[in-house]
Amino acid sequence: MLTPTFKVTQDTKHLLLRVDTPYAKLNDVEVYCQNEVLRFYCQPYFLRLVVYHPILNQCFCRLHFSGFLEDEPNAIKYDTVDNCFIISVIKSCPGEHFENLDMLAYLLKPQRVQKIGLITELNAESNTLNEKLDDDLLWDQTLSPPSKVFDFKYGFGFSKAGVLNKRQDEVSTMFDLPNPDDLGYEERFNRKSYNEIVKFSFDHYLADLHDDEVIQTLLAYDPSKQLQSDFTKGELETQQCYFTLLDVLLAYAYEQRTTEGNSTVESNWTVCKLAASLSCFVHFSDVKSVCTSFVRRCLVFPLFRHFQLAVQCLHDAVQLINCGLVTIISNLLIIRSFFVENTGEPWFLINQLFIDDLIIWTQTSLSYKNLLSLSESISHYAMTCNKCDVDLALDEVETIGMEMCSDAEKKSAAMPSRLRTIQFCEDDSDDE
Repeated sequence: MLTPTFKVTQDTKHLLLRVDTPYAKLNDVEVYCQNEVLRFYCQPYFLRLVVYHPILNQCFCRLHFSGFLEDEPNAIKYDTVDNCFIISVIKSCPGEHFENLDMLAYLLKPQRVQKIGLITELNAESNTLNEKLDDDLLWDQTLSPPSKVFDFKYGFGFSKAGVLNKRQDEVSTMFDLPNPDDLGYEERFNRKSYNEIVKFSFDHYLADLHDDEVIQTLLAYDPSKQLQSDFTKGELETQQCYFTLLDVLLAYAYEQRTTEGNSTVESNWTVCKLAASLSCFVHFSDVKSVCTSFVRRCLVFPLFRHFQLAVQCLHDAVQLINCGLVTIISNLLIIRSFFVENTGEPWFLINQLFIDDLIIWTQTSLSYKNLLSLSESISHYAMTCNKCDVDLALDEVETIGMEMCSDAEKKSAAMPSRLRTIQFCEDDSDDE
């Protein structure tokens, strides 16, 4: 059987399901609605959707080629021009808004059934056997290091290995690790930290700190105007998936703010470099470690290296998360497009290792309630973080910079007034 392409919309009383069936046999059509499940069958197509809201129970199979009949709450018609079925299903509660109807993978996801033993012990505070399937995650809880079995794996959910063995020469400029297949999690994190310390430039940081005209322009940018909202494993594994998503969204928030929503050919490098999950294949233990890594890398690698700019990007990521799942997935698709362009380097590996699986997981397994609590943790970190957290001795660097500026001003003040008033023009150059 084939799964057809489809689209679900709604009004106050009905769900409207459009199913494209160019090869359908119209003499054998059946639509079955029960509780939250809608099934469509028309050889060779089969579609099963879970809308997670009650719909009117009914089985019907009559076709209307002209339109819906007013006396039927549920009806089906066939559009002979576009070769598609239009199915109208009445809501059990008129006026109720069905959420996530544009999340197609979410609608196709099978319902999970909670297994209950023959004898079940009830807590004193509980009066039901139907406990919530998605447990709330504790973001302030530090995760233990991963098992040695997964020590040398990488990619989304740390599920891949051996992918980069034959591409070492091609990926040397993309990733911060020379041979990730031979490095465990601890060694990867140590190399990441060492590389950040070595690459940190005092001069670059001080230049952006004191000559901040461009930085102030970037801080004033409103990224909400560019947010896209439309598009035509155990607890350890689960939290790591959230941390990878957070790491990628933070890097994307920096890219969007510093380009003011106009992505460039360097956008793939920026997202990959700032997200240590992508460039270093590291394992994060909590939300703070993800945010700290992001802020630290913002001060080491990109063009604009300013602490307040990095903190503002934390708030941008919170804003993006709070916009909803559709907005998150839409922007993940934009991130995916960064790594599709053929620039002579195999950037498609980022999609293969991370982004493709991340998009699928976001549609099928992500709990939006957990995501909102995650955004609260990010907001708390953004309001409480300080320069000491990134461990780059920023206070000492700024003190030295202030002393250098003070010395320069003193030398300028000591300069004879006649020299300070000399003006130069282009004709004064001795160059021929």
